[in-house]
Amino acid sequence: MTIVPLTQRTPAWHAWRAQGITASEAPIIVGCSPYKSPWQLSGERTGVLPTDDLSRNPHVQRGIQYEDRVRQGFETRHDTLLLPFCVQSAQSPVLRASLDGLSDDDEPVELKVPSRRTYQALLRHGAKAMAYRMAWVQLQHQLVVTEADQGWLVFDPCLPECPVLEFRIDADRRFQQRTLIPACLAFWEQLEISSTASA
Repeated sequence: MTIVPLTQRTPAWHAWRAQGITASEAPIIVGCSPYKSPWQLSGERTGVLPTDDLSRNPHVQRGIQYEDRVRQGFETRHDTLLLPFCVQSAQSPVLRASLDGLSDDDEPVELKVPSRRTYQALLRHGAKAMAYRMAWVQLQHQLVVTEADQGWLVFDPCLPECPVLEFRIDADRRFQQRTLIPACLAFWEQLEISSTASA
């Protein structure tokens, strides 16, 4: 793992993300996102399609608003410190992640602030819920980049009647090696081919 000294959501951070495949893109690339296809992502990355402006999405705004609170809650419960590092793989630097937090044990922690509806779906369906499945792939990407054996998924709606849902997740090396890494590297190779062809 290589730590990149960047502040998240700055112009330099956006430029760095554009030079690789991020954890948030991984669920799309492996085909488990119902919101965007690999074809759509490729079109956005190559400039053929307009990029979604997520800054005005109320769910995204709420996540940003409460992220520090959720991070501090995890730190208190687990007596650890979470640092929001930007990292890239030492083996394949094109694989990158903007971590919500890296614990004292060097485990990535993915923090989510779900809506009430999404939270209820998580309670009903657990690991079969769409939010869980997408976050699981995102965390597996982070585990590849950090080379950690375990990480955490945290769903905290920041509502008094909704307890925090936490899942400690093992690195799934079979999924990483057979599905995730090949798909991400192939996607990046195709982006480079498209970029060269249009130059």
